[in-house]
Amino acid sequence: MPAPAIAKSHDAYRAFKITPQDTNWFIPLFDPVADGVSFT
Repeated sequence: MPAPAIAKSHDAYRAFKITPQDTNWFIPLFDPVADGVSFT
């Protein structure tokens, strides 16, 4: 079964730091729960 397409505007993404001291950011491309998709 093909995965559904997810299209978001740039302001819909959320960025996270693992710790406050980190200089890199993690930006997940999709959230399985919020976007209603599965990893499997």
